[in-house]
Amino acid sequence: MEQETMLKEILNAFKLYSDKIDQKLDNMNSDLESQINNLETKLGGRISSLEARIGNLEQKWMKVSQMLMSN
Repeated sequence: MEQETMLKEILNAFKLYSDKIDQKLDNMNSDLESQINNLETKLGGRISSLEARIGNLEQKWMKVSQMLMSN
C-alpha cells in the first residue's frame, strides 16, 4: 500500500511539472507569434516605403528620358 501511495505522489508530481512546462511553452509560443506579427508589420511598412521610393525613381527616370529624347 505504501508503494502505491508513493507511486501516486510521483505521478502527481510529474503531472504538475508537465502542466507547468506546458504553460511555459504556451507562453513562449504566444510571445513568438507576437514577435513574428510585429516583424511582419514592420516589414510590410518597409516594403511599402521601398515601393514608393521606386515609384519616385521611375517618375524621375521618365522625366530624364523625355528630356534626353527631346534634345
